[in-house]
Amino acid sequence: MLRDFDYEKLTYEDRKGIHDALAETTLKHIDASNGLFEHLDFNPAAHPSQILETTHLEPVPVAEGETAALATAARPDLFNHARDVLAKQPAFTSAARILLYQHGVNIFPVTNHGTIEDIAVWSAAWLEHLDEETWPDQNGLVISRGVTTIGAFGMAASEVVEKAGHVFMSFPRTPTIDNLGFDDSLISTNNRAMRREVHSWLGEDLVHKVLRRKIGKTLNIAWSGKTDTVKYGDDHKPERIIMGGISNGTLDIVKRGLVLPITIWEGDEPFIEIGELTKVSTPQDALKVQQWQQHKLAKTLGISVENVEINQNQTAAINNTNSPRAIR
Repeated sequence: MLRDFDYEKLTYEDRKGIHDALAETTLKHIDASNGLFEHLDFNPAAHPSQILETTHLEPVPVAEGETAALATAARPDLFNHARDVLAKQPAFTSAARILLYQHGVNIFPVTNHGTIEDIAVWSAAWLEHLDEETWPDQNGLVISRGVTTIGAFGMAASEVVEKAGHVFMSFPRTPTIDNLGFDDSLISTNNRAMRREVHSWLGEDLVHKVLRRKIGKTLNIAWSGKTDTVKYGDDHKPERIIMGGISNGTLDIVKRGLVLPITIWEGDEPFIEIGELTKVSTPQDALKVQQWQQHKLAKTLGISVENVEINQNQTAAINNTNSPRAIR
């Protein structure tokens, strides 16, 4: 049996040390944000998301149009492009609504992850296609605990995302996190608790006010929980991208519905492409989705497929494919 971490043994200085170590890993994101982000000191009384025992943030009330206004202020080009992409696919959005509202199917938009804010901006565009009275409880997002060390719009960036629905916080299993030297039971305890919160939320009955039936939920996830490694050439154009692998915990979550593959790129010309709703039950299924994202990134950026690498953590031998198994 896995040992649960004893949070009570942590002193204030221990907790601050964990925060400060995580903050070191987010400096590159702050520096690259063009002033959107700032360093956020450790102050759990002011920022509840910094409390280590907390893995689930409930949605907060928002004024009409507030979430869209924040997404526009954060990344106007990417947010407006996401809106345009969805607006041009009425057949898809209609089908997604039928699955959510008529059949109670959960949908998991999964993205590659170029910048720390791209999936949150996507989520803000996506929720506009959910019903106004249900989306705050219907929409969710998984983020890294590192986001709790970043400030945006005068608050913790992790708490800004509460304006787009439920927020679930993980310690990604990445070399960067491993190199911080945290007690492994802290990471595993956090992530087990986070998955329990996700499963509980997915299992809660959410009944549409008009339809009077249980409706599906949407949880937006970056496959690997870390931003892709992007290497640029002398012309400042991407030459090589390394996408993170998929964890067993993420796979366990997305088995509870259909995956919506998203390829996203935030650059001088933002790019978003939506794949087909796909049943993902095995590591092989998940890798096929990533391979579709791999091919789309390569084609869009004008680089070879070989220069978009998937850091596989699956052990099964996978036949290369260009297309995931689709559900129509």
